[in-house]
Amino acid sequence: MPVGVYGNMPKMDELIKIAEKNNVPLIEDAGEAIGSKYKGVRAGKFGVGSTFSFHRTKTICTGEGGILLLDDKTHYDRTRFLRDHGRSPTDGYYMLEAAYKYMPSNLQVALAYAQFRRIEELVNKKREFLHMYKERFSDIGDLQFNIESDDVYNGAWATSLVFGKSHNITKKEIMEKLSKMDFPVRPFFYPLSSTPAYSGFKTGDSKKNPVSYDISNRGITLPGAFILTETQIDEYCEGIRKILRK
Repeated sequence: MPVGVYGNMPKMDELIKIAEKNNVPLIEDAGEAIGSKYKGVRAGKFGVGSTFSFHRTKTICTGEGGILLLDDKTHYDRTRFLRDHGRSPTDGYYMLEAAYKYMPSNLQVALAYAQFRRIEELVNKKREFLHMYKERFSDIGDLQFNIESDDVYNGAWATSLVFGKSHNITKKEIMEKLSKMDFPVRPFFYPLSSTPAYSGFKTGDSKKNPVSYDISNRGITLPGAFILTETQIDEYCEGIRKILRK
C-alpha cells in the first residue's frame, strides 16, 4: 500500500512490478496526493484500487471520510454492498451480512463535488504555497522540500521541510522555538513503530529503519491553509531564518 505522503509520488512502475511478481494486490493510498501525477498519470489510477481522504486538512474537505476508486466491477459491487450494512440490493432492509455504514451524507457529497469542480484551482494554490516557501529559502542550502522531478508533478497537499544535518537541529527544537514566536507548526510524520499505539509490533525501530527515524526527527510541516496570505508566509519564513541564524 504505497502512500503519496505530502503529495509526493513513489516510483509506482517499480512497485507495480514487485506486486505483480509476488502476486500481491497493490492499493494506492492517495489521500495526500490529489492533483499529483507520476509520469503523467494522476494519483489514484494505480493498482487494483485507490483511496482519497476528505479530512478537514485535505485539499478537498468534507469534514471527514473519503472515497474509494475502483475500475473492477466485481470489487465495486462488493464494496458498494459492504458500505451500507450488507443490505440485500433487492430486498430493502434485509441484511445478508454484518457489514458497515460508510455512506456519506448528501451534504458531504455536495461539498466534495463542488470542490472537485475547482480541483485545478485548489491544487494550484497548494503548489503556489510550496513554491513560495522554496523561493524564500532558496539562498539557504541543505533544506529538503516536497519532491518535484521529471517524473513527479506534486499536488503539494502540505509543504514539508526537512532540515539537513548541517543545521544541527531537530524538529522538536525548531517547533519549540516557532511556538515561542506564536507561529503554528506541525511535526513531520512519525514512523508508526515509534508510536505507543504500535509499540507491540516489533517490525521496526530506529536500528531497523534508520532513514525513517532520521528524516522524521528533522522535519516539520509548514502552514498551508487556503486563507494563508503572502505576508504571513513572509513572516513565518523570517521566523525560521532567525532560528537558523542563531
